[in-house]
Amino acid sequence: MSEEATPFEAFWAAYPRKVGKKDAEKAWKQVQKARPSPEDLAEAIKTLQATLWRGRDANYLPYPATWLRSHGWEDARTAPQGGSPFSEQPTPLEDGARWVRHLATTWLAEHRPDLELDLTSKDPTKVIADFEAGAGVKFFGNAVAK
Repeated sequence: MSEEATPFEAFWAAYPRKVGKKDAEKAWKQVQKARPSPEDLAEAIKTLQATLWRGRDANYLPYPATWLRSHGWEDARTAPQGGSPFSEQPTPLEDGARWVRHLATTWLAEHRPDLELDLTSKDPTKVIADFEAGAGVKFFGNAVAK
């Protein structure tokens, strides 16, 4: 007897980072009213894989739950056509800022989804300063302390 895949299972199969499945299921239910159809989610993931996520190791993509809670499918609407905005080699400073921004936005999505900060600087020290001032916490590489 074969069972048909649930919409969540279809999402899980399409999403490239396979971590935190239980939390992803919880997030799936939390964004039920806001999320598009499973087909549109799959299309958004394909678009992101061809543009913003192209060439990235899956370990550097958002957790599935984080992506769902932050309405990551909306990023596909603004993804540049014709490739990644990072197709040109970034400077080490820009690359560092991108990594710090990723860590900070991931932490904010998990711990302070109500807080919106402008973390767009290409200078990682500015991103850290903006994050610490706005979130009221200290940033220590991969850790955050209150």
